[in-house]
Amino acid sequence: MYKHNVETLNSYQSLQKFFQEAESEEFNSNIPENKTAICEYWWEFIREMSFLHRSHSSLKSIREHLRALMRHSDIHTIDQATTANIKAYLQNRQQERNWDPNTYNTSISKLSSYFKYLVEEGHIKENPLRNIRKMRRTKKNHLTMTEEQFNQLLGYIVKQKSGLVALRDKVFFLVLGLTGVRRSEALRIEISDLNFVNDTMKIHGVKGSKPRMLRIPEGLRSSMKEYLSYRKEINRLDEPYLFISATTKGNPWTESGVRKTMNRLSQKLGFPIQSHAFRRYVATSLAEQGKPIEKIMQYLGHTSIRTTLIYINSCSSKLLDSCMDSMEQRIKGLDL
Repeated sequence: MYKHNVETLNSYQSLQKFFQEAESEEFNSNIPENKTAICEYWWEFIREMSFLHRSHSSLKSIREHLRALMRHSDIHTIDQATTANIKAYLQNRQQERNWDPNTYNTSISKLSSYFKYLVEEGHIKENPLRNIRKMRRTKKNHLTMTEEQFNQLLGYIVKQKSGLVALRDKVFFLVLGLTGVRRSEALRIEISDLNFVNDTMKIHGVKGSKPRMLRIPEGLRSSMKEYLSYRKEINRLDEPYLFISATTKGNPWTESGVRKTMNRLSQKLGFPIQSHAFRRYVATSLAEQGKPIEKIMQYLGHTSIRTTLIYINSCSSKLLDSCMDSMEQRIKGLDL
């Protein structure tokens, strides 16, 4: 049914090596001869998922949730895996381990992916987790970077030893804090996207948004030129991306690398540093300047004004009222 190329087979073999921890004995212990163990089709499942290029980490997570189900409940065979039994198991684990809604819902999703496969292959008639409701997720605390924190962050970076990392990090956080682009958008900026004649840069949209042109503020412009000048000195100006790896020549800076940098800076400075906090900081600044909410939406690259309102909702009620007034004025001008 699927093309089994060499890369896929190697992927499956590495998975097989990882999973061979005498788990078959653990999974199938105390199973009556006339009953089918839940994990009877486990190897069939991971082989199929490997062919579909499901990540190793995802499959490992499914395995751990499946093992937990068998270790901490009396559910060991297919006929025991009923909706009522699995629901009771999940609720007991939630109370015993004090699971938050995200953990509870993740367990449902991971277990469901295995049982859904059993349904598709005709091994069982119905997914027992299909009708188990997920918990309502806790409302996220949307952090906003304050101007004081932003200045403190830049001040700390500037005090570090000059070099590729310090110059790159300074430009990166200036881009986030002065333009409000997403972290993923910033990492996709190429040197060819910068136009210092017109002081503009092209932002490649994500999440369905179109590419957009943003102005390069003066403070960012001078820092960019200093950073690119240093890259020329160390013979790394030929690499296309604006933000590059400090350890591996030819590689761009990665999402993982950015997260590690943010975590390190958070520990040093004593306050959380999240990429979206910069977007809310920019949205707040624009709203305080009296910019119409539809303009803020376009600037941030949102496709829905509802998303922009979530950012503005973290502001004061007076500021939110001002944004809503601009929307009302816009609606009045429409021939509805």
